[in-house]
Amino acid sequence: MAGAKNTFNFKKSYAKIEDIVRQFESGQTDLEEGLAAFEEGMKEIKALRQYMVTVEHKISELKKQYT
Repeated sequence: MAGAKNTFNFKKSYAKIEDIVRQFESGQTDLEEGLAAFEEGMKEIKALRQYMVTVEHKISELKKQYT
């Protein structure tokens, strides 16, 4: 998990997704920009999900270790 912590920034990734959502909500995105933003958002969501699985696993390990 230490390696994941050094290479993945949860807050930064989440902020990127929020920015993409705001971009779509503004209605100022053309088709090409929208498609690129959608693809970027999906990549960020995938990375967040993978990170959360890692965090959940670590929490389970800690619970077993300390209970």
